[in-house]
Amino acid sequence: MDTGEDHVSFIDLFANEKVNIEEDLLKSENYYFLEQGLKALTEKEKRIIVLYYGMNLNMRQISKALGVHYQTVVKTKERALGKMKNHFL
Repeated sequence: MDTGEDHVSFIDLFANEKVNIEEDLLKSENYYFLEQGLKALTEKEKRIIVLYYGMNLNMRQISKALGVHYQTVVKTKERALGKMKNHFL
């Protein structure tokens, strides 16, 4: 395209340094896989994963919030992560 002084290519019209299509696609895929992995969990496992990774609560805070023993939270989280991992293998 000729704009007078400068030559602008067609792709330059759509290029935006703030938009990264590959990064957006990877994020979408990650969300999809996370969603699929969460579907493999029980409600209790989902709750613990969301509280730990989504709400940034530590194990003690989660055990207090759910009214369960600390070790129950630890084991449930480990089991949930194992299920999610095996879901994709």
